[in-house]
Amino acid sequence: MLSATCQCPNDRESSIREMVKVNNFEANDLVCKEFGIQVHKELALVDARVLPPPMLKYHDSGRERSVCPNLGSWNMINKVFRNTLSISIRASRDDKIDQTLLDIYREFAGKNMQILGGAKCI
Repeated sequence: MLSATCQCPNDRESSIREMVKVNNFEANDLVCKEFGIQVHKELALVDARVLPPPMLKYHDSGRERSVCPNLGSWNMINKVFRNTLSISIRASRDDKIDQTLLDIYREFAGKNMQILGGAKCI
């Protein structure tokens, strides 16, 4: 979806004009009746301004705690987005401990989470 909407302004304008022409929205009564809108061949001109980018703040434990995006992009190096989570296993049935640990490992592997040991068999 991102690649379909990421276009230069001139290309975007051309694709909109082509869509209106191909679909004949201007002469289509269904569009007007069903949605209560009219579509014209000419694009609307509106007054606008470019707002400054917002300052992004990250967790205090990272080396860089905030960043100001440049042209809509920034990198995540040295930024901590959230705290990692820990799971402490306190008890499990003796005949189920291996499967329990395997299930938990599969669930959280690769998700920046720690699995703490120390499980007791009961």
